[in-house]
This record gives sequence, C-alpha cells and structure tokens, in this order.
Amino acid sequence: KRGPNPVCIATRTATEGFSAVFEVPVPVVDFVVDTTAAGDSFNAGYIFARLNNNSPVKAAEFGSGCARVVIQHRGAIVAREDFLAGVER
Repeated sequence: KRGPNPVCIATRTATEGFSAVFEVPVPVVDFVVDTTAAGDSFNAGYIFARLNNNSPVKAAEFGSGCARVVIQHRGAIVAREDFLAGVER
C-alpha cells in the first residue's frame, strides 16, 4: 500500500513489545502495467521467505521482488516461467 516508498517492518518480542522498526527500499519499476495482486504477491513472498528462515528484512526484499514482477504484467496471474525468471533476477 506504499507504492514506491520503502516497506516498513516492526518486530516485537513477547515480553518487550516492539523492539525494532526497519524501512526496506523497494526495487524500482520502470513501467507499471497492473497493480492487481501486488499486495497478495508481496505477502506470499514475505511469508515464504520467513518460513525459509530469512530475516524480516530479507523477507521484505523477496516479497517486494515478487510484487515487482506481478505489477509488470496484466492481471493477477503471471505465467510461472515469467514469474520465476523475474524473481531470480
């Protein structure tokens, strides 16, 4: 929901509440075609990365990369090979 602005992440502990806030830059996109599913794509990438033991910052970078690929295509569904090629760049 922040467009080209950095992703904000707040972490917390069970006992101390919020412990850190990070701003993670998002990749530049030269030409946005359709923002449908951008948030869902970010969320899926973020959760995937966290489940694979990545830090919140690395997960936000991966989620942003997923969203970057999706918004450069029309509609919410991107061909698998196009998506994987875009995320691996």
